[in-house]
Amino acid sequence: MQREDLRRLENFALTFSELKEHVLGNEHVIPYEGLNELIPLITRDEMSMMMINFTFAYYGLKHELPNPKQEEDALNSMKELLGWELERNKRFVRSYHYIGLGKKCEEAGDFKMALVHFKKTLEVDESNLLIYYNLSELCRKQRDLVGSEKYRKMGLKFLTSDILPDMSPKEHFERLFRLFQQKLKVIAQIPKKYSKYFDDPIDETNTLFAMKMFMEACVDFLEGNANQSPKILAEFIDVLIDAYFEWISLIAGLTYFHLKDAVGTPEEVGELLDAIKNMLGMEEYASLWELKEQLKHAHPSTFNKEEVDGIDFGFEDGDDEEELFTPHPLDENRIEILVKTDGFGNLPVDVMAYEEEDIKSKVLNPEEIVIRDEDISIVFTYPLSTKAIFSHHSAGGFSRMDLFRCIYEGYKKIYDTEVAEVADPGTGKRVLNRKRSFGSYGIWGHYLEELVIEGIQYNPKKKMVSMFIGS
Repeated sequence: MQREDLRRLENFALTFSELKEHVLGNEHVIPYEGLNELIPLITRDEMSMMMINFTFAYYGLKHELPNPKQEEDALNSMKELLGWELERNKRFVRSYHYIGLGKKCEEAGDFKMALVHFKKTLEVDESNLLIYYNLSELCRKQRDLVGSEKYRKMGLKFLTSDILPDMSPKEHFERLFRLFQQKLKVIAQIPKKYSKYFDDPIDETNTLFAMKMFMEACVDFLEGNANQSPKILAEFIDVLIDAYFEWISLIAGLTYFHLKDAVGTPEEVGELLDAIKNMLGMEEYASLWELKEQLKHAHPSTFNKEEVDGIDFGFEDGDDEEELFTPHPLDENRIEILVKTDGFGNLPVDVMAYEEEDIKSKVLNPEEIVIRDEDISIVFTYPLSTKAIFSHHSAGGFSRMDLFRCIYEGYKKIYDTEVAEVADPGTGKRVLNRKRSFGSYGIWGHYLEELVIEGIQYNPKKKMVSMFIGS
């Protein structure tokens, strides 16, 4: 089970370290049943939460969070990820393996072997207070009161042990940034070295999703579907613990000290923002509003839907983005393209329905002028990794059918261009969603035939159309 005396990444590392021992056929403390519960939990729920935490940290760094409570939550979530880059914290976690083995022997009545494991713990990390308690208790059970008192006194000097070195915030930031620049090179090499082991290439522009690929390989092993040898799987676990977990801790530490103490130069913070964008798979900046729409339609295999639905973004679906993120609220038109159906009432229209011969007769009020401006731009964000903007002209303004045509043509151009550049990637191995492709737009998750125009928003000041697209 997860230990309350360990921080978040330390618990992750302890659990995956135990899995590595299991994979290699070594003695391990956490039983198979426990690993089979914890590893999928970390892979799916915890990684979803990690994505959410770094999303709010990103917008915190950009000073774009709608309320102070979110800023406080962002700071606290980063604090929970501090310290894994420090070797002393890694030793602290490694020592729990031997403490666990010692406890198993002690419970079985094998005090001699328990003592061997406990003393091995001291070799790994002499600062773990828990080992002195266990040694003291083991001696007491063997009626060695002198030994029991000796270990009790030895442990007293480790009663207080801070997670981080005693430095100023500025010194912490500078230390972390040096390590950050070094580790960046390591992270960049991982996709090149390990993509050959996966059905899909490791996405170097989406660190958290890359981590999930390594974790899913561990889940496959536990479910009896291992595609890798024990040696390679153990190497995957080392990549997670020594590279990705440390990378997360470095980014979290830099974010924490900047949010808390405003340390770091603009150039350093810019590099940090780029790293978080890369962690989240944001190839270019997206507003918090746009991100909410992407998350709302994300596939459950990628994010835990219950957690995503429970996120407090600081605004509701019906709120006005401009009212939230600009000082002066703007008038805007809300537009719907609905079609009449038999027995189901009026429903949002599918993008590809535009190709139907009788579609105009199905659309409600097709000739109504919904935008009076003659020149507009339409923004396409979902399901794309890179935002697309296309300009359109219509004398006398845009009717509902004109707008439908422009949206259809825009999506058709995006999908046709992507297929021409990199071909159809097909669907994933675990789920039937479209794999991500790596063309100009980086389409992910859904084919064109699956997209539904759930709502349209027009900003007359910017003459810009944005959309809420379902799938």
